[in-house]
Amino acid sequence: MNHISFKGKRIILITNEISYNLWKKITRSRSKKPIIVIINSCGGDLDSAYKIAQYFQNHSVTAIITGVCNSATIPILLACSKRYCLPSATIFFHSLTMNLNLKIIDFLDEADIDSRIEKALEIHTNYVNLISSQVLLEPEEITQFMREEKVLRFSRAIELGFLDAQINSLSF
Repeated sequence: MNHISFKGKRIILITNEISYNLWKKITRSRSKKPIIVIINSCGGDLDSAYKIAQYFQNHSVTAIITGVCNSATIPILLACSKRYCLPSATIFFHSLTMNLNLKIIDFLDEADIDSRIEKALEIHTNYVNLISSQVLLEPEEITQFMREEKVLRFSRAIELGFLDAQINSLSF
């Protein structure tokens, strides 16, 4: 595919950190226009990303990665019905992080630490299962990508099912 037109479309920019405020802003609109989402984000809050992804699954959304699609942005990309990128775009995997809010005193309560570790593992499992259900990778392969901090260029991302095609130009 060489070209995508923005005429008559609702444009959503995901160019900063994914957050609760971004989710609220996206879902506040009552526009019935088809959506084009421009992605160039290093990720952010995974819960907000899942909410945005759920919203996109219920709408006609075309995604275009113009730069980076990292971490929590990946489920948003995969929720879109059409997925494209510019030639310089990348998809980046890394280990998920979460704020465990641990203090030294917390190490005295082993049960609390265990429950936080279980929660972290559950978040990881849900994330890799969601991705593997949409692309040609098994959960273990996605976990390995995260360990290696793997960067996918457009050709490999298309081959694995993350993207439909590369585009060369956009018109407004």
